[in-house]
Amino acid sequence: MSSLFSISLFYASFFPLWIVIIFLDIKNIFVSDINLWTEKISVVVIFILSIISMYIIYSNLISCKNNTHDFTVIEAKEEKFIVTEYVLSYVLPVVSFDFTKWDGVLLFLIIFGILGWQSVKHNCFCVNIFMDFLNFRIYNCKLKNNDNIEIEKMVVSKRKMTTKKGEKVKLSPINNDYQIDIQN
Repeated sequence: MSSLFSISLFYASFFPLWIVIIFLDIKNIFVSDINLWTEKISVVVIFILSIISMYIIYSNLISCKNNTHDFTVIEAKEEKFIVTEYVLSYVLPVVSFDFTKWDGVLLFLIIFGILGWQSVKHNCFCVNIFMDFLNFRIYNCKLKNNDNIEIEKMVVSKRKMTTKKGEKVKLSPINNDYQIDIQN
């Protein structure tokens, strides 16, 4: 998984927060009488970075056709609460920052930078709502490779993997723990 893809996944995992920040900033721009550069810059930067990260994620997930391996699905269980858990664990706590003041934005950027650096350093696959909008789901799968070795992997797929038991699927690795179903 490329660093750019990893950074984009991490950024996109905070989409609920970006929506809240844009809402608060736009409200401040229209309600306040003073010139609010922090809010204006914030809205533009969040919007541009969101478009860039969505493009990078989409193009990487769709073009994972190389380096595929055949597996037989032994068992699959959909991870239904993984996005909710992520939002509650990581996104909600950072709402406590005051994004209408430059020092609040600076403190947030420090924390966000540290979390992002750790995410990239450890090749973390961050689940996010954007992937959910693209109809990708995450499944905890027990798989058998061509050598009849059983492994457990998280599989990102648009198909309902729970109905694929006993069937062959083509998967491409995203990182050590996650595979993507390329037959979407």
